[in-house]
Amino acid sequence: MLINCERWPEKDFSDDRSNFTMYRYKGKLPISFLHKYRQYFICIRLDYLGIDFNTYKEDFKIVDYFNGVKEREFDADKFQVLCEYIYQKYIEGNTEVEKPAV
Repeated sequence: MLINCERWPEKDFSDDRSNFTMYRYKGKLPISFLHKYRQYFICIRLDYLGIDFNTYKEDFKIVDYFNGVKEREFDADKFQVLCEYIYQKYIEGNTEVEKPAV
């Protein structure tokens, strides 16, 4: 489901009695994941890289796009596109990467 992602169990956390599991896209980009109430709560976590919110606020809709989406509305291909955009921009430093529509 989370394409090109590997588990990162040492960063798992709990919030409001919910247990989130952590993943890394391409081994570098942190992603939090929770499946609860027939919904997915998936967030690309640039804060785990020490990146200040003001740096990525223009991309907040992208990093938070699948945070609270119904199971049947999750699109793995779109998730891959969003992860790749964030990876290219914030990990690789590619400022020419085309922003996907959200």
